[in-house]
Amino acid sequence: MIPLDIALTLALRGLPVFPCGRNKQPCIPKAAGGTGLNDATRDPAIIRRLFAHHHAMLVGVPTGEASGFDVLDLDYRHGAAAWEQVNVHRLPETRTHATPSGGRHLLFHHAPGVRNSASRIAAGIDVRGAGGYVIFPPSAGYSVIASAGLAYWPDWLLPQALPPPEPLRSDPLIKPCGPPMSSARLDAIVQSALGRIRSAADGAKHFTLRNMALLLGGIAGQAGFTDDTAARWLLDSLPGNVRDWRGAEQTAVWGLQQGRASPIDLPEHTERRPDRRRKATARAAFNLLRLGVASAELLAALHDQNNQRLDPLPAGVIDETAIWAARQATEHAHAR
Repeated sequence: MIPLDIALTLALRGLPVFPCGRNKQPCIPKAAGGTGLNDATRDPAIIRRLFAHHHAMLVGVPTGEASGFDVLDLDYRHGAAAWEQVNVHRLPETRTHATPSGGRHLLFHHAPGVRNSASRIAAGIDVRGAGGYVIFPPSAGYSVIASAGLAYWPDWLLPQALPPPEPLRSDPLIKPCGPPMSSARLDAIVQSALGRIRSAADGAKHFTLRNMALLLGGIAGQAGFTDDTAARWLLDSLPGNVRDWRGAEQTAVWGLQQGRASPIDLPEHTERRPDRRRKATARAAFNLLRLGVASAELLAALHDQNNQRLDPLPAGVIDETAIWAARQATEHAHAR
């Protein structure tokens, strides 16, 4: 098949595509308006225009949220065989591609927070997630060797695929404030957080545990519970078949400590004007984003908090506030 036909076929299957050259790099130069993997599209007209470029030889597909999958890249030229020999029995059946160099791409459902990394898991083991891409079969040299459905990241492997947590820090820009939290409100927030962990898919439990630990750590000072108590809640919400309890405990403790270092203000809002409620929601969103909470988890947490108010804000206001907070958090990160 020619690259254009491959690209159109993949787009019909719901995958965004963009053209790459023989060197596997995006082939539309910046001078011609190219934006790399951000050129990826499902629009047939745009695909035809992009793949009319004379260097369009391979079909690239972004990894991460854009396509819904991450890739574990096994490069046997650089040591992947040693890692695979030890762990092959632990890997779930999932869609697998062969690469021209003799390597393999194992595809998994995208887990929030997974980004690109090279040999962090082990020599010859790379990860392609948010901000990355792969060449997709049947591009020249690439083939499907296992057409199984996408598996979720195994719980033992996901922590290694996620970026390491940032060092604990206390930011003087965000100050803890607000009155003590009522027991009813505390119970509602805690039960909502633990419920998210229980209902998370197997491949997403570690990341959800991390996010909910950050949330509980952020409100711990206001709610009055200890890290030991919160860690027990978090670990008790996990299924009994967790293979790495030590890793889960470390994740929970890290999240609680990091959350305490950047407290989240969740004041009671019954006596405040609507503009004060919006500001408090934005401040909570900003804190959560700075702590690395994914956008989907952020929105869910904000709506949960809003629903506990006696005078909740409209849902649309919560969504708009989250978008504003995301922009502010991005600007703050760049300023650092």
